[in-house]
Amino acid sequence: MPFLVSFLIALVVSLPTHAEILKLKKGSVLSYQFSAPQSGQPTFLLMPGVNRGTLLEDPAVAGLVQAGAGVITFNFSVQPLSIAALPAGERADLEDVSIESLAEETVALAREIERLYGIPLKRMVPVSLSYSGAVSTQLQNFPVVIDVVPLTSFTAFSPQLAAYYASLKAAEFFNPLFGPGITRASLDAAYKSQWYPQVDSISRQFGLPSARRAEMVEGYTTLSRAVEGYSWLESLPSKKVKRVLVLAEGEAKPLLRDQIQTLGKLEKKGFAIATIVVQDSGHVIPADQPNAYVATLIAVAAGEVKPGTVTVFEPKLQRGRSLSGDEAVEFLRHMAR
Repeated sequence: MPFLVSFLIALVVSLPTHAEILKLKKGSVLSYQFSAPQSGQPTFLLMPGVNRGTLLEDPAVAGLVQAGAGVITFNFSVQPLSIAALPAGERADLEDVSIESLAEETVALAREIERLYGIPLKRMVPVSLSYSGAVSTQLQNFPVVIDVVPLTSFTAFSPQLAAYYASLKAAEFFNPLFGPGITRASLDAAYKSQWYPQVDSISRQFGLPSARRAEMVEGYTTLSRAVEGYSWLESLPSKKVKRVLVLAEGEAKPLLRDQIQTLGKLEKKGFAIATIVVQDSGHVIPADQPNAYVATLIAVAAGEVKPGTVTVFEPKLQRGRSLSGDEAVEFLRHMAR
């Protein structure tokens, strides 16, 4: 049933799953799950949010599987669920983490699935989520990338932290010898104060080893460092990759405005981007509106969403309407107010 008419899917399912570990190098593994596609269906490579990757049993992901799509979900090597999968006594490698290295991990997993199951990369659709929207700009190997509520800039994602970062960098001017070290120590202390509770929470939820607590906090801290000062406009994605932005109507205004402004600037630079707006949803669309998330991904893979258009998905009515031209521009402008 076409996306622009309606889409409704039952999300309580019980399906076989396939959990594996991909070893990248010493101290670095990816924890992932895989469910094979039905014949002729796409495979979605679901990139993790900043806390963790999605799971096959999550309602939105289970909905994709029930719709016949293949699904790969995973955690970056520096996230707790991957660190916990390291062999006993092997320390996590937390050096040289960047958005480029995280993109390399994403491609490495895609190639492993291609090798093991014969699914070509051209049939895979990477789907970023929030934080990994910064990483997805580095992906060049896929025809289509879907960015769900992407982190389009460090400043918009966390205005308070960005202001603190800017004040520390400004202070370096007056203390060029020790200033950078003070900035690094101050920022890391701020990050870790936030990440310790998150590590404790996810460890309780999944029964992760307490001996890895410090490594997990440091792993999260490397993710924070990797996007310091980041913006899409300074890390332009390839024009060869068709890109679809999925925005949440109830997104925090600073990030929503930045996403819409970034979209407009990219279009002026010649990028052909399609936009989908999910109504009645906050930042985490897969949790807030799982049916809409499923409908959106299936529609993009089916080629029903065209560059230069804005598709507004109304979860209450389980249908979408397509806007273009001045109508699309005015809709986004109004949403950003």
